[in-house]
Amino acid sequence: MKKPKKTSPHDQFFKATFSEKEIAATYFRKFLPPDIVRHLDIDNLVLTSDSFITENLKDFYADLVYTCPYGKKGEVYLTLLFEHKSKQPLHPHIQLLRYMLECWERQLREKQPISVVLPIIVYHGKRGWKKRRFSESFKGIDKSLEPYIPHFEFLVTDLSTFSDESLQKMQLGVLMNVLLAFKHHGENEYIRSNFQDLFVHLENYRSSESGRNLMQVLFVYLSKSSNLDHQEMGKLVQSLPEPFKPYIMSTYDKIVLEGVKQGLEQGLEQGLEQGLELGDKKRAFTGIRNMLVKGFSIEDIASILEVPLSWVREVQEQIKN
Repeated sequence: MKKPKKTSPHDQFFKATFSEKEIAATYFRKFLPPDIVRHLDIDNLVLTSDSFITENLKDFYADLVYTCPYGKKGEVYLTLLFEHKSKQPLHPHIQLLRYMLECWERQLREKQPISVVLPIIVYHGKRGWKKRRFSESFKGIDKSLEPYIPHFEFLVTDLSTFSDESLQKMQLGVLMNVLLAFKHHGENEYIRSNFQDLFVHLENYRSSESGRNLMQVLFVYLSKSSNLDHQEMGKLVQSLPEPFKPYIMSTYDKIVLEGVKQGLEQGLEQGLEQGLELGDKKRAFTGIRNMLVKGFSIEDIASILEVPLSWVREVQEQIKN
């Protein structure tokens, strides 16, 4: 049976946090160009069902898609297409263009006017993002061919270009926790030293279910994107202030139990494989022995019975003894 494709902790964390309208709205206000923001009716921002695109693109779905009224009368809608990257792809335009086309085709199928699609990448890699035009991806072309290459811009928020202090001064609320967690993913020492600070803006959210979920999602991401073991994570949870501790501790217990369960399942799977192999060897023993007695070579026996050569040698040694 083919195992389902695993979702990376980055994907899970991005979708869980940026699908919160308040977090997305804060991002748009703070990181989009001001001349676009002033025309957006962000209070009427909508997370659309296009977020997972279509069956045709199930392996290439965009992370999140929002629509927002644009302009004084709100008659024009801007489609905000969210992507996140921990590594810079070689040709980001191709992936983004695929998403943009799907958004427009969806609108046409639903008999809606097509809207401008604004592609946005939140980049949390350790190396700075090197932005280039799509035409630079094509080798050996001259200017006469450039008009036939799609040209469009996309926005990149490169977290490596922001200091922690600058993010803290931007009055981002919970978005600051999210961006700092992304920026420092996998940095064990940072997580050890700043574990409490990473939860600082969430205290006001613990009374709501979505706020408690955000706490838990943040903790799961810190756990899965670092190399800290369960014991050390447990000590960090114990260091949290009392308002957070009950919610995070319950999530910590679930992660530990999940790890134990996975270990047991892997052990059981290995045991079953070994048991099947042992049963096959017993069943093959008689056939191998009979063929050895009749003078077949060990190579022929292994080929005819489709068994490892080592099994045939093992039976051969037993017959000699």
